[in-house]
Amino acid sequence: MLSAVDTEEGADPVRLPSDSIGRFRRDLSAREIAFIQLWSRRQLKRWGYEVVPTPLSPGQRVLFWLKDLPLNTLGLLLWAPNSALREMRGRGPSRRRLVEPERDGG
Repeated sequence: MLSAVDTEEGADPVRLPSDSIGRFRRDLSAREIAFIQLWSRRQLKRWGYEVVPTPLSPGQRVLFWLKDLPLNTLGLLLWAPNSALREMRGRGPSRRRLVEPERDGG
């Protein structure tokens, strides 16, 4: 996958490592995935990501609606203005996530 990272000279195409794809299933709980997909469903679809089914047990559903949703929504609302400012300034992927692009020839 190619993306652009801002440098002093302008945008620099780089490749993101493919081992990150699907890692969310391993690193996030079903309740975390449900929250993320609830809030970002439109953006996920716009960027070509599928919204994965996230089955929750009855107990997990209660915790999701009474604990996770209110607390995570509050965190999201506090985080969003800061993120929006960074996006307006232009932000690429984190430098630690980048790999060198392959070069043709020599």
